[in-house]
Amino acid sequence: MSSWVELTSLGATLFSAAVALALPVMAVSLAVNFTVGLATVFAPSLNLLSIGFPLLILAGLWVLLASLPAIGPAAQYLTSVGMDALAGLVPHGGL
Repeated sequence: MSSWVELTSLGATLFSAAVALALPVMAVSLAVNFTVGLATVFAPSLNLLSIGFPLLILAGLWVLLASLPAIGPAAQYLTSVGMDALAGLVPHGGL
């Protein structure tokens, strides 16, 4: 297989893994923003900056903390895939 095809495949794997690892935090951020938006519509006296942003940060950190056990094996697998791809791209024997 061509080295350009392998490099492109590795880039696709990297992008899909980044999206998969960030998806829980992005989903919770969307849900929190939607909830704060509805609360602002129904209670306009609430200040979005004083309520929404700390809630968004706390929810994001909570989900990140909850997903930490899954990040370890994923990072280990992605590191092994990257090293295998690098070994395939670099010729053996050095320079």
